[in-house]
Amino acid sequence: MYPDNDFYPSLPSPPALKPFNVLRQKWNQLRQGFPADRDFLGASLQADILLRSRTEIATYFRKHDCRKVFLEQLAPKNPENAKIPVEKEDEKWVTCDIVSSFMEQALKPEPIPSAVISKIYCSLVGSVRRAMSLDEFQLLFCKMHYRVTKETIMTDQKDVNEGPFQMVAKLNPGDIVRLIGDATRLADGMTRFEAETVPSINNSKTAEAGESSPTSGAESVAESSQDEPISGWVTLTGNKGTNFFSLHTPGYRVVKQTVLTNIFSMKNFRPVARLNVGDYVRAIGFPRREPQSGLLRVKATTVGLKKDSSGAMVVSTGYVTVEGNQNSVYLEQTENLVFPEEPEKPAASPAVGNGKRASEASGANGEPSAKKAKSNSPKNSPKNSPRARSKTPPRSPRSSKQEEA
Repeated sequence: MYPDNDFYPSLPSPPALKPFNVLRQKWNQLRQGFPADRDFLGASLQADILLRSRTEIATYFRKHDCRKVFLEQLAPKNPENAKIPVEKEDEKWVTCDIVSSFMEQALKPEPIPSAVISKIYCSLVGSVRRAMSLDEFQLLFCKMHYRVTKETIMTDQKDVNEGPFQMVAKLNPGDIVRLIGDATRLADGMTRFEAETVPSINNSKTAEAGESSPTSGAESVAESSQDEPISGWVTLTGNKGTNFFSLHTPGYRVVKQTVLTNIFSMKNFRPVARLNVGDYVRAIGFPRREPQSGLLRVKATTVGLKKDSSGAMVVSTGYVTVEGNQNSVYLEQTENLVFPEEPEKPAASPAVGNGKRASEASGANGEPSAKKAKSNSPKNSPKNSPRARSKTPPRSPRSSKQEEA
């Protein structure tokens, strides 16, 4: 005990400590929230930069033919493409350095930093060490797509509060639209952008031999039978924070055993690779309905499915069923693809039909079935385990409530 005098006053009584303890508790709570707030702001800033950069890329290629740019300006910079004959020009590929160098020159005097291009490249292909094919460049890099997450409409006017407007298309969850104009925040707080619907059929240049033109699809334009895209304005974020769209990602996870085939049609197909539960595939394009069988199928490439004799990953490209004709689900969409260890150099662009041949037959629902076998998917190492990969999600400053579009 301190002596009770002017220099050593007596210790405060317990009731006097209560306000101090309350203040200290509040301070500790605030201090614990600082990292979450910092992570949230950092993630938001990074997302805004990537979104703006992708919009600039999409804007550039609305004025330039992306196929022509790839074949005439990018592909010649890769010496390996000289070995590919002209009739197989769709098999040519480029690297991240080639794409970054071109975009830096194309967007001058305000180019996108190469680090941002690399992040966009990785989000679409998986790694800067992986090659990008012509299909991936045309459908994923040059164009920006959004998936509908909440039922909404497409209108003929940008600002629906300025006067009468007309609905040009009804959009249901799962539908895909392509961004064709910059997103703009209106006076009432809504964020809207100009978009066009994705046609329900591919043009003749991208159609594979043996394919038929589907008439409908889960990710084609609902409520519309037109093959031509419909343009209009849609709401990205409502005036109370509700999101109506999410950025389209090409990743899928196998939830029911199936096979990758060499053609889109379910007649006279040849199995390319077996897909087991837990495997990942990367879509090239959008799912479409196969008219004869009624299956929803998509062109895709495997992700770390098997290795060759040298230990390098073999990538197979083909067509896989997303949904059967009796509502059986084979693939589920995922934003995070699990990629294996990357080789030192990107592998050559995969061609449809490569990979080990299997002897599977069509199942009861019309979709190709695979025989039971040991899974070829890579095992989770401590480094790639779900616990090591998972991070605490950034804390949102407030929760969104429902509002009108």
